[in-house]
Amino acid sequence: MVSIYRSRLERKPSDETARFVSSLAEDARIFEDDLDGTEAHDIMLHEQGLLGREAMAKILGSLEKLRREWAEGRLRLEGEYEDVHELVEAYVIRDVGLEVGGRLHSGRSRNDQVATDIRMRLRSDLLTVSQAILDLVRTCLSRAEEGKAMPMPLYTHTQQAQVGTFGHYLLAYVEALLRDFQRLQDCFDRVNISPLGGGPAGGTAMPIDRHRTALLLGFDGLVRNSLDAASSRDFMVEAMACLATLMVGVSRIVEDIILWSSSEFGFVELAEEFASVSSIMPQKKNPTVLELIRGKSGRVIGNLIAVLGIVKGLPSGYSSDLQETKPLLWDSLDQTLASLRILGGAMGSLTIHKDRMDRAVRGGYVFAVDLAERLVMEGLLPFRQAHALVGSLVRDMVSKGLGPSELSPELIEDAGERVLGRRIKVPASTIEEVVNPQKCLARRRSLGSPGPEHIEHMLQESRELVSKAAAALSTRRERLESSKARLSNIKSQYVRAGESSRYMLDEKSALIVVDVQKCFCPSGSLAVPEGDKVVPILNKYARRFHEAGAPVYATRDWHPPNHISFKAQGGPWPPHCVQGTEGAEFHPDLRLLPGTTVISKAMDPDREAYSGFDGTDLAQSLREKEVKRIFVGGLATDYCVKNTVLDALREGFETVLLVDAIRGVEVNPGDSERAVAEMVEKGAVLARLNEIEPKRRERTKKTGGS
Repeated sequence: MVSIYRSRLERKPSDETARFVSSLAEDARIFEDDLDGTEAHDIMLHEQGLLGREAMAKILGSLEKLRREWAEGRLRLEGEYEDVHELVEAYVIRDVGLEVGGRLHSGRSRNDQVATDIRMRLRSDLLTVSQAILDLVRTCLSRAEEGKAMPMPLYTHTQQAQVGTFGHYLLAYVEALLRDFQRLQDCFDRVNISPLGGGPAGGTAMPIDRHRTALLLGFDGLVRNSLDAASSRDFMVEAMACLATLMVGVSRIVEDIILWSSSEFGFVELAEEFASVSSIMPQKKNPTVLELIRGKSGRVIGNLIAVLGIVKGLPSGYSSDLQETKPLLWDSLDQTLASLRILGGAMGSLTIHKDRMDRAVRGGYVFAVDLAERLVMEGLLPFRQAHALVGSLVRDMVSKGLGPSELSPELIEDAGERVLGRRIKVPASTIEEVVNPQKCLARRRSLGSPGPEHIEHMLQESRELVSKAAAALSTRRERLESSKARLSNIKSQYVRAGESSRYMLDEKSALIVVDVQKCFCPSGSLAVPEGDKVVPILNKYARRFHEAGAPVYATRDWHPPNHISFKAQGGPWPPHCVQGTEGAEFHPDLRLLPGTTVISKAMDPDREAYSGFDGTDLAQSLREKEVKRIFVGGLATDYCVKNTVLDALREGFETVLLVDAIRGVEVNPGDSERAVAEMVEKGAVLARLNEIEPKRRERTKKTGGS
């Protein structure tokens, strides 16, 4: 195979060098993203007049054939290709020829291409990991509900600290996991911006439309600077940092479960499907699965450090070092996702030994801080003296081998005498409340503590947060799925339309010239920027349709003076195209040939948005003439043209938007672009004058006669 990129070089690399350079193995993950990005790019090239309709349709058809081969397992990513981008382009060139396939990559570099692919794959994977977080949180909430009243020791420095509950413990990690979820969602915002069109570093001279490809691919915006677009990888670093942070929290959870499942604790027990045995010691039930999660957290942290090490020394612009970041990113995503799912299963099937936790609470000195606070709250001592007294008391009880149940008023009095020089009297009823785990917990008043009412509040609040998070996640997923469906629909439209390089006009075709009136042209009362520029091209269209014997319609706004859209009636627009006024007349240079049908619209003062189909007999007239396909051009792209196209589609007509013969009002920047995108999404196809010609009429062959 001869590389399509190596025209600068005469000698081929050795097989070993080619394998060393190639990234095909890790590019499998972005294969379909590369196809989507290429299809969106080539659709945009066609819409910008940089790629003919027939060529575009052939390229799209070839890319879809390649996609099917991949899905069916008939395509293997192998050979001397440097990467998936070369493989795809080379395939299309072999399939449809260099003359057509060689146009696929116009106005694009592999640098912005691979950055686009990675962002598309990463945003999808971030949503998948986010879903796994929510699944784990739901499991933890379910177990927290079950264990909300199960007393257990809480630990600091791995020493018993205070009385808590198993439910309270799990809710702590629910909080942490929800923060991890939010970090990934925040990261998604910075991942889901498009670098496509940034070129190798400094953009391109070709008049590409970066906003259009961003819209087709479901991005929320652009990486504005071309150099930044092609070479930055901070979005990867951020994503991997979020994953590493998440895995640190996950590792701490599994460390607790590993420790608490040991014979020395016995608080919990793993289900057998999440345990393993020793090869020599038959009694062992090892928490191997959780140990692996703990180990994989180190792997994810290591991947982050490796990527930071790769990017920290790179100059501005793309360098091939960045190729090495992809497998590290993929591995971090895979290990994190697998760990979350495995931990969810382990947590859901975990056996909780509440009797062992209760014994640990009742057999230790976790009551100490509660006793000290009680002495303060009852006005007996300042906290520092209470702290000293209870510390001495615990030391005395430990030395005498006394447990919490043996705490007595006399022991406290003795400690007071010993530490403070005076006896502190505490009723037996107070002591009983302090050393009773349930009563102790009932007195916890601070927000977020394991007091019963606070746990209930945290459970309810966490459920609400999960519900909101799930809804937000679903919205993002639906938007990505919608953009993919939109791209697929547009692609299908273009492939069908590209079966012929030209539209052959006949009597079943019709041209609709929308609102080319004086008020909408420069110096008019509601001027469309450069509105008069469409007049010469529309005249050519009209002549071409006339030659084909195809009907031509010209719509016009024909407002009554009291129309709701006028400022005098509280609307947003100045009076324009008022019935019978000079401004309502067609542009003087617009050549409406004999037989043109004029459609007056917008005559209802209470209707603001009009197309040629509103309140007129346009649809009826088209059907009477058996018109099947409508071609639309004129003013304004983002209002009347859009309304006309969308209504034509709703009426069931095949509709073609003449992109070289439209102009928009552009009240807000990008309105026309968004309007075109909406029309195409709904089923319109784009075309230009050079793709349309009258159908040649057959000539009658003359025969000789006598």
